[in-house]
Amino acid sequence: MVRAELMIIPDAETLKARCWELWAYQTNHSPTRTLAMLEAEYADYDALPLPALKTIKHWITAEGWVKRADEELARDYPEQVRAFQRGVWRARLLSLERTFDVLTGTGRPMGKEESALIQRLWQMSGIGTYGANQGGEMGLEFGNEGAAEAEALSLEQRARKVRAMMSERSRQAGS
Repeated sequence: MVRAELMIIPDAETLKARCWELWAYQTNHSPTRTLAMLEAEYADYDALPLPALKTIKHWITAEGWVKRADEELARDYPEQVRAFQRGVWRARLLSLERTFDVLTGTGRPMGKEESALIQRLWQMSGIGTYGANQGGEMGLEFGNEGAAEAEALSLEQRARKVRAMMSERSRQAGS
């Protein structure tokens, strides 16, 4: 006796919904990994047209998947989101304290990499500098310069960036 398997062919909306699930929860917001996982899931469906990478990227931007993922994260895990936000502010404060120590001469000199790391954190936080380029005093300017980039990243991506910056800072402080 031959046993036939019933294969249900998903429609375009089902594939799109599956892309969202993979992108939001399993592939760390990577469209490339989303497509790879989708291809692996539907490998047995020879004639099934899967969305192109370009299409997945379009859905991410056009349909606001980053914002949607942030909203779901904030709704489902409010304590973790608050802890992340506290961590971001702590990283900002530590970078400002470190810079103040260098500027006042109470801290060791800052290397290029540490300086670039702090500058990048400031950029993402919307903190800029002014003065000092003509021999004057350096000042800080708080604005929204990095807000556009930060808005394009999910909370998880922002958390990963801040953790990387902090671990790099710790590594440099230890050497």
